[in-house]
This record gives sequence, structure tokens and C-alpha cells, in this order.
Amino acid sequence: MSNEMNNEIARRGAGARDMVSSLAGDDSLVFTSIDRTNRDGAIALFNAMSDSESLNEHLGETIMLKDFVAEVIEIEDNVTKEPISVVRTVLIDDKGTAYHAISDQLVRALRRMFTLTGDPSTWAEPTPIIVTEQRGKGPNRFFQVKIAGPAATAAAKGK
Repeated sequence: MSNEMNNEIARRGAGARDMVSSLAGDDSLVFTSIDRTNRDGAIALFNAMSDSESLNEHLGETIMLKDFVAEVIEIEDNVTKEPISVVRTVLIDDKGTAYHAISDQLVRALRRMFTLTGDPSTWAEPTPIIVTEQRGKGPNRFFQVKIAGPAATAAAKGK
């Protein structure tokens, strides 16, 4: 997904600060499932935020989602060159690999998932997810998140 498309997606959705605040339940600019009350957690959070791969390079792959970070960042608008606030989402797998993207739809999909399953800090084990890119109307594209694996198959069969 191009930076121009990411900027457009970020502009059209709810404000970046409001999206992260709604996840965190307060006025935070960072929401995470990582326990950062100790040094190890704080270091893990810093490393995930600082050293992540583009989610675009891993579309269609199963990610064993263990943790999640949403942070408000400022980027330059490609058209106006003005700074705009967007949500940068970081997905962290069970091996510690982090994947980042800027997408309001990704945040909304994860918020919906966490509403139904709890956030990753409440899970007994990582949840397998698959992120794909779908086409909307016109040139619009968006991320779609699906829960994968045996649990999703059983749920689809009504078990």
C-alpha cells in the first residue's frame, strides 16, 4: 500500500488520537498489550516500536499474534506537506517479530477482534491471524484481518 494511500486512509477515518484513546480507555498516545510496568516489558515495547517489518511484505501469511501496539505518530501529508496524526499499528508475533502498518481499517478490525476475544494480554496463547489487502471502491484498498487455524475452522462449522 503506497504512502499516499495510507495518508488518505488515515485522513478519512476517525482522528488518530481518538482511535488510540478508545483502545486505551484514556488520553494515551500509545496503547499496548505488552506489560510495560517492568524493564523487560518496556524494552520489548521499545524494540517492537523501533524495529519492525512492513506488514505489506507479509500479507496472506499466518502471524501468531502475541502482542499489539497502537501509537499516534505524525507524518507529512503527501499533498499539503503539512504534518498529520495517524495511528501506526505494530503486530508482534510469538517469536518477537514485529510488523507495522498505518491503516484505520486495520485498527478498527483489531478493535473489533479484541472486543470479542479480549486483547492479547488476556490470551492464554497467541492467536493465528491472516492479514490481507482488499480492494474497495475506486482506487481504495484496505486491510482485512481473519482469525486462522483450528479455532476459526471450528467456529465456522458452528462447534
